Amino acid sequence: MANIPRIAAGYRQIVIEMQRHFHMYPEVAWQEQKTSKTIHSALRRLGIPFELIAETGVLTTLEGNHTGKTIVLRWIWPPCNCRKTIITRTIETICGPSGLRRLPPMTGAEDFAFYLQKIPGAFVFLGGGKKTKGLTFPQHHESFGIDEQALEIGTALNAQYALDFLNTAAPS
Repeated sequence: MANIPRIAAGYRQIVIEMQRHFHMYPEVAWQEQKTSKTIHSALRRLGIPFELIAETGVLTTLEGNHTGKTIVLRWIWPPCNCRKTIITRTIETICGPSGLRRLPPMTGAEDFAFYLQKIPGAFVFLGGGKKTKGLTFPQHHESFGIDEQALEIGTALNAQYALDFLNTAAPS
């Protein structure tokens, strides 16, 4: 049986280097020129054959010692393009000017982006932590919890955004 932690440790440095690179140079979906070149270089260093798909896609097949089950990983999410002026106004209405914090562009994937391709909307991170209550763990952590007051703010943001959007003239 494979010792997964030992095998993973052998790839630790290259994964860290790639992660740092991707976060230093975020790119818009389907335009990941630097990302693609970084992946090509890493695969070459590891001796893993690959083929190019479209302009920036990379396809590789990793074969183990046994035949049988296959896992296919695919990353195809588009960017979240939001109605920034409307959501900015909404957040400032509900939370005040200090309630809006702009995040740098990030390359994380979110299936909500597919909705935004069809209908206008906004993707908002709603903070739910509170140090004084010990609510400091990130989502997916076993000790994750949220300050339920954030749910009231989130509900108000949704309602206000709907009103702001409906009261905004459609672009001509």
